[in-house]
Amino acid sequence: MQPKISSSPPLIIAHRGGADLWAENTLAAFENALNFTPHLDGIEIDVQCTKDGQVVIHHDLQLNPATTRLGGIYIKPPTPAIATLPYATLRQFDVGRVDLTSAYGKIRASQIPADGAHIPLLRELCALIVTKTDALRRANFHLIVELKTALGQDRADGARLVDAICTLLTDDDAVKECAAHMTFISFDWRCLAQLQNNLPSLNIGHLTPPFAITDPDAPLPPHSVGKRLRAASIAGAPWWHEYDWRKQEGDSHAAKVLQALRAAGGTKWFAHWQDLNTETLARAKAWRLMTAAWTVNDSAMMRTLRDGGIDALISDRPDLAAR
Repeated sequence: MQPKISSSPPLIIAHRGGADLWAENTLAAFENALNFTPHLDGIEIDVQCTKDGQVVIHHDLQLNPATTRLGGIYIKPPTPAIATLPYATLRQFDVGRVDLTSAYGKIRASQIPADGAHIPLLRELCALIVTKTDALRRANFHLIVELKTALGQDRADGARLVDAICTLLTDDDAVKECAAHMTFISFDWRCLAQLQNNLPSLNIGHLTPPFAITDPDAPLPPHSVGKRLRAASIAGAPWWHEYDWRKQEGDSHAAKVLQALRAAGGTKWFAHWQDLNTETLARAKAWRLMTAAWTVNDSAMMRTLRDGGIDALISDRPDLAAR
């Protein structure tokens, strides 16, 4: 890494509200994260659209059997997709405690449960943030909103999600009050283009999949999802919108992807932490791209990225990042 370019410390953003600390993407986690200020600079969340057009906060495109209970019993796979269920049905599930016997539970063993927590609406989180006036008064408080879509699949769900978000941003008072603090990010650059066309004043950030997946010269990913995304990247993945990295100039896959991001008008790069090195950070700084790393949970890597000039650290362990 190069010496730090900026004298400012990186922003500390709680990934899914701080998923190694509290039940992820729940109001309980978000309130804990907000109460952790001024040590935190913001919260990152994932949003999707229900069957009846409600914008909910949930990471997986399907209900996660390792975190979802009905009547006190963890549901069994295969689980339904969020987009296929009305919100009244989704609200019946308890997502406040991880199944510690599951593979996912072993990753989140340090998480403090929040029994009875439901899948929240985006407007519920915004209403909570509005009550925390100290957060909204801070110019550097950020709410990072990731639009979740099935990459390479039907565009309709992404378009519905964008339309639902735009409706909230124009009709809901709490969401409108939080809008200046929001940055909308997505791997699906088509969604970002649609957002900008509808509401040009919004803050936008471009997510990139790990280069280890999208670079055709990297070793083939071992998992089926990675292989599918690699094939899509080689063929011209639709999520790049009109900015296919293969059409860009550059001496590496990373350089071409960043050129594509610039061609899309991007000013904020949300990158997998392994893609941030001396070369890519220097290029991003030269092009005046704000750089954010996801998801950084190792304190040594946090220090390395800080010293390399990263602008924001997105972490499941914001307490570590704060220290």
